[in-house]
Amino acid sequence: AALLNSFPDIFDELLQMFTVQEVAEYVRGTLGSMPSTVDIGQSMDVSRSILLPVVLHHIHLHLRQQRELLICSGILASIFSIIKTSSMESSVQEEVEMMVESLLDVLLQTLLSIMSKTQAGEYVSCLLSLLRQMTELHFHHLLNNFHSKEELKEFLLKIFCVFRNLMKLTIFPRDWSVMRLLTSHIILVTTQFLSPALHKNFSEADFDFK
Repeated sequence: AALLNSFPDIFDELLQMFTVQEVAEYVRGTLGSMPSTVDIGQSMDVSRSILLPVVLHHIHLHLRQQRELLICSGILASIFSIIKTSSMESSVQEEVEMMVESLLDVLLQTLLSIMSKTQAGEYVSCLLSLLRQMTELHFHHLLNNFHSKEELKEFLLKIFCVFRNLMKLTIFPRDWSVMRLLTSHIILVTTQFLSPALHKNFSEADFDFK
């Protein structure tokens, strides 16, 4: 517990001396050497609550700078896989909230930048996984956190542009019919959650989506 609590403070210092891969190996080796007498369930809960904000912060910075995109997508895929398997836990809703605040906007921006590139599929999967985990309460918090109509408009334009590209471009192979249906379903549900804010704040003339 002491190690996990102090890890966020030393993470940045480790990155100044070692590469990301070396730090990752260090963390994996350290966690792997924990004594078997430790309560694994409790230990995992503690480690997630402490490490997740640190990991999300650095992924956010890397995506903003368009760095190590392949590594970031792999880490995100692992995070979403863990969250999916424990989706019944109450703490997961707080983790999803944290991921929405840290990742949603930068995921959208990343996809707008790389939609035609080979990494796009990985990030489409990450975006869909996040949107699928979001509840009505998550969308309510998201939409209420914008400080102005202009910020809200910018976000809505961004997410609708990504959705339009997903419907137009061939991101997944043609025989992935289930994935295509899932994508359409997530886009539909998300749009239903966003529509009230769109109609409440903007007229058709104000919202110049082209």
